[in-house]
Amino acid sequence: MSGFDLFQPVVDSPDFSVVITFSQSISQWVILIVAGTTALILGKSHVSPSGKPFRLIYLLLLPAWALFALSVWEGVKVQRHFLALKILAPADTTGIKRGINHDLWWQLRLMEFGLGVVVAFLVCYLFWWTFSAEAASDRS
Repeated sequence: MSGFDLFQPVVDSPDFSVVITFSQSISQWVILIVAGTTALILGKSHVSPSGKPFRLIYLLLLPAWALFALSVWEGVKVQRHFLALKILAPADTTGIKRGINHDLWWQLRLMEFGLGVVVAFLVCYLFWWTFSAEAASDRS
């Protein structure tokens, strides 16, 4: 049978499974960070600015969430490459390795950029929390 055959032997690639596990862990961390920042916005257990100018710092989370979503998407692409490697025999392992490397690199970079934006949000919030009279009165 030519072309795609489900009954051909699967390419054994244990070294790729480590990369896939790493990609999955990045996606899991990203989902946890998005959940945590969402809980921060919706929760009432922290001191929150009441003035509109200071509440605008929460808008910094929008680009962070977008970067995190793109990071998860790159993780999905890594999974697709891995599935192609496992299902297609004979597979273009060199091309698949390049694809996995490229997409994993972008997944990690996008997560790092998203974390950078979350850190910028936290620094702004920390400055407001430290120097704002409103925050000082809410703390006491």
